Amino acid sequence: MAEEAKKVAEAAGDEVAQKEPTLVEKLVAEGKTGLLAGELPNDYKLEAKDYVHLHNHTHYSLLDGLTKIDELVDFVKEKGMEAVAVTDHGTMCGLVELFKTCEGAGIKSIMGVEAYVAARNKEDRDPAYDKKRFHITL
Repeated sequence: MAEEAKKVAEAAGDEVAQKEPTLVEKLVAEGKTGLLAGELPNDYKLEAKDYVHLHNHTHYSLLDGLTKIDELVDFVKEKGMEAVAVTDHGTMCGLVELFKTCEGAGIKSIMGVEAYVAARNKEDRDPAYDKKRFHITL
């Protein structure tokens, strides 16, 4: 069925049909869905488009990140990657800039935040119990 849809799209001159398929698309087309959780085929070479940075801090992560969003998106595009995520510490201030910059560059933006998790309650301040800090990436 996928081949029929591809032939129809190619006949219509669809740009999507002419795009190189991803690893997942190749495996599904070949009926090798069991390989999605295991080994890669011997004849497949991993490429930059198969990789996505999912944990990046930008200059919006105070004292933790130095990367500017436009430079990050330029780097991702230059390397041939198709998506990038930003998970700044405790803030989502850069996500609108990320979305607009990625949209202009044809890159998929993945928006997140690295949040802090209180051990007990956000008002608890007892050093014996509440000194440890935990993060969760959403």
